[in-house]
Amino acid sequence: MDGKKSLVAYIMAGDPALQKTAEYVSALSREVDALELGVPFSDPIADGPVIQRAGQRALRGRPTTLADILSLLKELQTDVPTVLMSYYNLIYRYGVSKLTRDARDVVDGIIVPDLPLEEASELRRYCSNNDICNIFLIAPTTSNERMAEILKSTSGFAYIVSRLGVTGGVTDYAHLRDLVSRVKSVESRYELLKLPKLVGFGISKPLDVEAAISAGADGAIVGSAFVKEIENGTSPRDLAHFARSLKKATLNQFAEVET
Repeated sequence: MDGKKSLVAYIMAGDPALQKTAEYVSALSREVDALELGVPFSDPIADGPVIQRAGQRALRGRPTTLADILSLLKELQTDVPTVLMSYYNLIYRYGVSKLTRDARDVVDGIIVPDLPLEEASELRRYCSNNDICNIFLIAPTTSNERMAEILKSTSGFAYIVSRLGVTGGVTDYAHLRDLVSRVKSVESRYELLKLPKLVGFGISKPLDVEAAISAGADGAIVGSAFVKEIENGTSPRDLAHFARSLKKATLNQFAEVET
């Protein structure tokens, strides 16, 4: 992230097939500032219905694996930063040290929604050794003290969850500005390194992106909306067009937000 307002696109790797993921990644990488690839898992805790269905599709037949995703990224060599979102069981089975070594040339960051900060020391150590960012989630219910610990341990960007619950759903604009302001206040109070702040969960349309920027965020993460388009059979070209409309919304830094 270089100071401009950013758009991150999330899609599920292997949905509906790994070759289609390659086409979608290639198309999106020309329109967005970063990509987030979900690693399909049978028992997700943070995924809403749309992303759950995508994971199930990616696991049918020959399941898409972490190794498959890393191989795909090595073939594609995208020009934008790429983040993996994976549940820890998959990383543990692959091997934390092995994963970070294998991923270091193609993955810029890792998000593990079911790995508490207190249990992440091994992953953080190996990620640091291989120049991979650890990105932890900040929820609306996160206390200021815990938020400070998360911000100390996060690298790359601060992932602000806009709403309680799983992915998808509707963003509460009325509380979004307060949440982003609180993150900034905690940074200042504890004299922490100021990270780019990106808002995710419930961000699905241009107005949501504008709301995140207007609330003071440095960008937005859009997931379920992209995954839903893929579920509906949208072509890579049309998905890129949708991404363009969302990216255009990041330029509207002074949007009037309905509350």
